[in-house]
Amino acid sequence: RHVDRAVPSEDNRAARFLPVGCTGWMINDCNHCFITAGHCSTSNGSVQVAEFNVPLSNSNGSINHPPPEDQYAVDVASRQSNNGQGVGNDYAYMGFFPNSNTGLTPFEAYGDAYELSTPPQVQNQDIRITGYGTTGNGVPREWNQVQKTHTGPYWTLSGSSVGYRTDTTGGNSGSPVIDETTG
Repeated sequence: RHVDRAVPSEDNRAARFLPVGCTGWMINDCNHCFITAGHCSTSNGSVQVAEFNVPLSNSNGSINHPPPEDQYAVDVASRQSNNGQGVGNDYAYMGFFPNSNTGLTPFEAYGDAYELSTPPQVQNQDIRITGYGTTGNGVPREWNQVQKTHTGPYWTLSGSSVGYRTDTTGGNSGSPVIDETTG
């Protein structure tokens, strides 16, 4: 029985996407849009909101929401997705409207985004997965779908598929795969 070794983290480049319960991450393109897994954003546009600074869940694992100033509505017209076509071909791209209370975009509010890069060759390095996974064995229920992170070996690269041995659970779908050496 595997024990989940992910630990709480704070990285405002990643957001919890609801109501689907996936992870999205802000990229450094001209509009600071987000990427997630295509199966998290199906043709019916299931992502409705991005949440940042997510508080701990309740003791039974039910989620809590951050204050309104840390929630952003999806711009459905910006959504581009293949609706998830399996490993190595599962993407969605979308923007979010400025927060209705603060008037700020996620990038204006949090000031950072991930840099996209081509996956490097496997050379015995570690990667990091940061996202909003569900709780696994050994993890407190209060950590359910709050931001957690874990590092582990980068294992394979085959075409557009990246393989790793890092703890992930449901809800980590769409999480960034970060080269621990270069960020």
